[in-house]
Amino acid sequence: GTWQLRFVTGTKKVRQRAGVVLGAGQYLPNWVGITLAYEADSATTGRMINRVSLGALTFVVSGPCCWQSPRNLLAFDFTHLEITLGLLKLFQGYLGNGAEREAKFFQSSIGKQAFFVFFLLEERVIAARGKGGGLALWVKT
Repeated sequence: GTWQLRFVTGTKKVRQRAGVVLGAGQYLPNWVGITLAYEADSATTGRMINRVSLGALTFVVSGPCCWQSPRNLLAFDFTHLEITLGLLKLFQGYLGNGAEREAKFFQSSIGKQAFFVFFLLEERVIAARGKGGGLALWVKT
C-alpha cells in the first residue's frame, strides 16, 4: 500500500542537531506530501518507494526491500532517484553506486542496511522505529 508520513521524531542526538526544526517530534499535516509505498515481488521481497512533493517539484527515491516477519523488520536501500517538475522529468538514475548496491542487496547482512522495525501494524496506521532510533507514524492513503 501507500502510506503518508504523519509524525516523525529523531533520537536525542538527531534532535540536538536539528534544533527547533524537529524538537521532540514533528507532526506533518495532510498537505505535506511525504509517502512510502511498497511494491511486492514476493511475500518477503520487493521495492520501497519514498515520494516527497513540494508543490510541482517531486523527489522519488526507491530501491529493494526485504521483510522479516518474525521481527516485523523491513530492510531497504534507496538506490534510485527521480526528480520531476510537473510533467517535466529533470533527473532519473541511480544514486552513486546504486546499481552495485541493488545487485548485492539481498546478500548483505541486516546490520549493513537501513531498516524499520514496526511495532504497530494496523489496517489504517503503521508505526516503526528506524535503525538510527527515530520513530515514524504513517497513515494509509
